[in-house]
Amino acid sequence: MNDELEIQKVLEKWAYNTRIGAQDNIVDNHSGSIVVYDVLPSMKYEGAKAYRDSWDEWQPQTKGKKRFDLHE
Repeated sequence: MNDELEIQKVLEKWAYNTRIGAQDNIVDNHSGSIVVYDVLPSMKYEGAKAYRDSWDEWQPQTKGKKRFDLHE
């Protein structure tokens, strides 16, 4: 499988875990030392644990007519 397809697969898995509220699985493919810039405060998370812990403070609305998804 080529690199682009592998990356797409990882992103789709992350989006799926986000949609179903599987907080414990959102960092499955994140390095422990990753730095994540997100759209919500604190906006910068240093380390997969800090990013995962932030999901306990908020959960995207994933039910109803709208759907969390990735485009391009």
